Amino acid sequence: MKVILLERIRKLGQIGDEVEVKNGYARNFLLRREKALRANARTRAAFAARRVEIEARNLDLIREAEAVAETINEKEFVIIRQAAETDQLYGSVSNRDVVNALDEAGIKVGRSQVEMPSPIKVLGFHQVDLHLHPDVTASARLNVARSEDEAQARREARDAEAARQASEAAQAKAPQSEGGEESEASGSAGKASEGAEAKAPQSEGGKESEASGSAGKASGGAENESDTPAEQAPSA
Repeated sequence: MKVILLERIRKLGQIGDEVEVKNGYARNFLLRREKALRANARTRAAFAARRVEIEARNLDLIREAEAVAETINEKEFVIIRQAAETDQLYGSVSNRDVVNALDEAGIKVGRSQVEMPSPIKVLGFHQVDLHLHPDVTASARLNVARSEDEAQARREARDAEAARQASEAAQAKAPQSEGGEESEASGSAGKASEGAEAKAPQSEGGKESEASGSAGKASGGAENESDTPAEQAPSA
């Protein structure tokens, strides 16, 4: 069946695209949930007349989904389960459990929006993607524990480890930075000293040369003056 999409559908198309899909998928999902129209001359004209309205509504839905995604990304959701000493769960955590955990926090999502390749079967931290809109995805952080106290203890241990690693990284960078500054300062001082030494001898040598030249000129002038009267004396 060929349909006109009224919103972007992942791996299918954008708003206004005409796509060919299976009849069951079209009837049971796309048409029933008003995500598409059966493509024919009448619906094409109707869509063209309402396209601006449809795109504006889609933008509103995106903004709403982004607000929900921001809330989900900032939270951590605790799910309590019984488990063995090996941390293996007696049972599992499914997408229904994720929906219930978010519902307890006042966030409404559908099971079809939860992407879980397989159920969670061990205690610990887990990430689950939520497709709130074809253009908006959130990531729910789950803390699966035997009790609230265990969940809190695991959270504190994680935060302490993160703080320790950050501190070690900062300490590792500090000596390198100081050493680099000292090296640059030493290099600059060395260059300045070499420049001063190079200039000093040249300046003294220049002065000595100028003084010698001036003395030579003065001596030569004196000799010329003494010779000239001697030559003129006989004429007198």
